[in-house]
Amino acid sequence: MKNINERNNFVFEFRPVTELFEEQVKLHPEKCAVVSGKESFTYAQLNERANRIANALVEKGVRREIIVGVVLERCCDFYAVRQGILKAGG
Repeated sequence: MKNINERNNFVFEFRPVTELFEEQVKLHPEKCAVVSGKESFTYAQLNERANRIANALVEKGVRREIIVGVVLERCCDFYAVRQGILKAGG
């Protein structure tokens, strides 16, 4: 979806955050994506965990516009869960 800003005459293309994340995974699989305390994940590790979470959520019926509640302290898994929910469509 392309949007045009009439005032500044620039065009930008809307891209889902999941697509932008996947692009970073392809460009920088071994770079650090998230750090929390002493724990850290590379983009590849974060993506792998998010995919597993997304698949589990889809198996449980999560799809577009389904609300998924999460109770989790801030940690690297928090970001994997968040990305997994988005990938599942929730």
